[in-house]
Amino acid sequence: MKKRSYSVFIVFLIVTLIFTGLPRYASAAVGSMTITSADGVQVVGQSANLSVTYNLGDVISLLGSITYTLPAGIKATTADQINGRNLVASEITNNGQTVTITTAALLLLPSTTLTLNNKILPAAGNYLFTGTSKNTLNVSIGSATQQGTFTILPAPTAPSSAQISVNNVVVGSSTVTVTGQTKEILSLFITLAIHC
Repeated sequence: MKKRSYSVFIVFLIVTLIFTGLPRYASAAVGSMTITSADGVQVVGQSANLSVTYNLGDVISLLGSITYTLPAGIKATTADQINGRNLVASEITNNGQTVTITTAALLLLPSTTLTLNNKILPAAGNYLFTGTSKNTLNVSIGSATQQGTFTILPAPTAPSSAQISVNNVVVGSSTVTVTGQTKEILSLFITLAIHC
């Protein structure tokens, strides 16, 4: 009798996993993916903390996985996080381009956020991120695949030349005029002039 009760339990468990993991086409909400820079940085060569939020459009089943595919030039490391916890090395594959999280670790959340910390932004352009969710039977869940684009802006170009004019007077206010350069160059010039 004991053997039969185990068999019934196993069949019940398998049927439950199959039906709770199948896509819910009739009621599934539309999923989405958004990529933002936590500190507003979007310029090539600068360091940025990127948040990649993948909304599945439906609560996922207990067993399965979510896979983030990162664009070339942006790689995941164990210093990055999923929903506030650091990634472990086994979750990062493909030379840092793929992050796979088991859904059991996500506790039935309808969305997840991958935080990519201190990433040096690559060349200017649009970068495509992809998120895919599947259950243990490799069946898509919710809205299955979502994509989002993050735009990296080119660095501002410095003027090709600068003109400096100095009007130094013995009594009254002297003036220094700099045209064609940024305020950082002006500050450096003024600092040097004061110390001379």
